Amino acid sequence: MNQKNNQKEEIRIIKSLLVEQLGLDIEDVDGEDGFTDDLHMNPTDIADFLQRLQENGFEIEPDDFEDIKTFRDLTDFLVG
Repeated sequence: MNQKNNQKEEIRIIKSLLVEQLGLDIEDVDGEDGFTDDLHMNPTDIADFLQRLQENGFEIEPDDFEDIKTFRDLTDFLVG
């Protein structure tokens, strides 16, 4: 699998973890969706999501999330 396909797969995994936690359909999450404004995540939701990401091999700490506002910001940070 080339790097571009690997990145797409990682983004798919990140989105799957998010929609599973929030009870949404995968089509409901867009790159420009804000975690607090559009997805209505509170600090506890975000902490739980970060833990899920860590459990699935993604390297991110709560301090890293301070500058992350949208789903695209997150995938750019995690996948590059």
